[in-house]
Amino acid sequence: MSDPTPPYRGPHPALVLALIGAVTGAIQSALGDNDALLLFGLVFGGPVALYLFWAFRVRWWRAVLVLALFGASWQAALRTGVALAGEYDTNPFVIGAISGLIGAALVLAGFAIALPAFRRPGSWALPLATGTAFGAALLFPSLEKDVIALLLVGWQTGLGAVLGWGVRRG
Repeated sequence: MSDPTPPYRGPHPALVLALIGAVTGAIQSALGDNDALLLFGLVFGGPVALYLFWAFRVRWWRAVLVLALFGASWQAALRTGVALAGEYDTNPFVIGAISGLIGAALVLAGFAIALPAFRRPGSWALPLATGTAFGAALLFPSLEKDVIALLLVGWQTGLGAVLGWGVRRG
């Protein structure tokens, strides 16, 4: 039994989720501590889950699962990247792409639990491509810390925008 999504009369979800991604990405970039990646997922996932709960009347337990999967996505992406880098002599782009794909997939799993629009075939293609592309860019070996911070903001803004587009489309 799926929950019908009630009519939404606010700003376009792509705009709202992109803004959440930009602001939380800037906060995370200011923190800049790789040991805080679970916190990073919660900093991005918390406002997203609240927005889904408030704007789309997502049940509270589904919003909590969205938050939990955002936190898990950061951990899974980081641990995948570390494991691949330690075990294989692999191109950093490939490691980043795989990590970004895994992180985006966990975020999308949360959205699929919360919103019927993300349970349809094809609804994951653009968000997965976005997560994969930014994941690959984040691990470019010669990037300075400031550029990585900008890419983090871009990753979250881009993923937020395509997720919001999918919410509205569905």
